Amino acid sequence: MNKIFIFCIIVLSFFGCSNKKPQLDLINEAYDQDNNKLAGNTEISTIEEKEQLNIGEEKLEYWGTVYNSFINDDNVNVRSYPSLNADILFKVNKNTKIVITGVSKEIDDIDNYTGNWLNIKIENPWGDGGWVFSKYIKNGLITASEIKIIALLPKEEHRGQGLIGSQKINGIERQIILSPHKMENQDFYTFAYDWSIDFFHYSNIPGSYAWFPKTNELKHITYIGTDMESGWSVFTDDFKYVLQDFGTSTGPRLLGVWRVEDGKEIFSGTYYHDIKLNGNTINIAYVYDNWNISHNRLDDEILIYCKEFKKNNPEPDDMVNISEETGFGLTLIIICELNLDTGIRSIINGQYIYAQ
Repeated sequence: MNKIFIFCIIVLSFFGCSNKKPQLDLINEAYDQDNNKLAGNTEISTIEEKEQLNIGEEKLEYWGTVYNSFINDDNVNVRSYPSLNADILFKVNKNTKIVITGVSKEIDDIDNYTGNWLNIKIENPWGDGGWVFSKYIKNGLITASEIKIIALLPKEEHRGQGLIGSQKINGIERQIILSPHKMENQDFYTFAYDWSIDFFHYSNIPGSYAWFPKTNELKHITYIGTDMESGWSVFTDDFKYVLQDFGTSTGPRLLGVWRVEDGKEIFSGTYYHDIKLNGNTINIAYVYDNWNISHNRLDDEILIYCKEFKKNNPEPDDMVNISEETGFGLTLIIICELNLDTGIRSIINGQYIYAQ
């Protein structure tokens, strides 16, 4: 009986934790926010219609639309974000094959050329990448296509809540569906948008957004976003930091935190179930297992605490019994509070959890 119960909990958790993939069956069920009528009869097209691709465009299977092109000069800088002030990641030369996966909202005048910046990957969407000024890319004159919000879909049990928007691509207005996340005490929803989402088009502005339902205002906060599968992207109340969850695990999950102002990574590690965002303080977790120990993922303070905890707190008998019945192991995790402003970490407690 216990084995069945644990299995059901894991299955329900799995289906409820990831909402990166768009829900195509909801695309024509968007509610109009003003009059509560269905918006399915509008002239806006859906992604299910056959797309007419231009030369160089490529609709990736399960992913968005990118544009294949080439670098048109030698010794071209690829930068960490769209600005001459950004770090140079590496250089590329003429005829290097690239894939365009987004554009900047900023327009700059550089080397007697007025244009925006293009987010590129070398050779394929999974290659090394960064930002290149449009002058140095063949067919680099691309106008940004901004998105707007139509409505928030009703929340359904065990499913991510959908946010219906639209974008105009090649003169055609199309509906899109986004997967937003909302922290309990915040009055805005957040989401990351990039080429890894079906509806994304290379002329879109990639990164993380905030949407305010009371005013229907949509703000592009930062170019920091992820092309990995992500459960959510959120900001601190002051928009100083952007935080992103990675993966679909029911146990400890990967968490990344960056400072919006300069894109500096503040934290890379794991959390467990709830980051408990409070101002600029969050909860993080450390997993005490052989893999993390052998890969030096645990510092001395955490290691000492883990050894003392296990010495004074043996694995509970009921958890051991369930572990033996289900085949799931037991793992010790340490929960800590982390101040993003100061970097000060405080250990809260340890607890045993089931490991797959």
